[in-house]
Amino acid sequence: MNSLFVQGWLLILVGAISIAVGGVLATLGWKTLDSRSHLRAVISGVAREWEINDTLLRTEPLFTTGDSSILGSHCLYPRFKSSAIDAAISSGLFNPSDPNQRLALRILADSEATISDVNARLAVSDNFVLSTTDQVAIADHRVVVTKSAGMVGFMKEHTKLKELLEKQYAWALRQKFLD
Repeated sequence: MNSLFVQGWLLILVGAISIAVGGVLATLGWKTLDSRSHLRAVISGVAREWEINDTLLRTEPLFTTGDSSILGSHCLYPRFKSSAIDAAISSGLFNPSDPNQRLALRILADSEATISDVNARLAVSDNFVLSTTDQVAIADHRVVVTKSAGMVGFMKEHTKLKELLEKQYAWALRQKFLD
């Protein structure tokens, strides 16, 4: 009877340990899957933001024209987007010990810095445009802004971000948001 009692407790103990080990493995597996899906979502957001900024650069007349009537008009510059890039940097989903992910973080950080810089320059330009009625001065100022070091740096980082997305996250660029 005593041996039957010990065997029963032993079975319960083995069962409890099995359930605990299974629970731990399931939780760790779920966490890994969850991190991957979050990383995919973050990268997808960065790709969409890159696409929006690229569309602004290609279609916004203030960035693509030399026509003085457009450059001398009283319209404000559009602002480039960086919220998905900020979210990606601060997400903690990139592993800095992985060289590819460290490179991705570096490119994202550089892109965010140049977007912030160029948006600040565009805000100053908007203030200038709104403070004068001299169309020639406005047109000259807009040419200076679009050819500025900040805009050139932004274009370079924009290209690097595209190359990163094409090389490491091509699936994200294939999911078109804008037509």
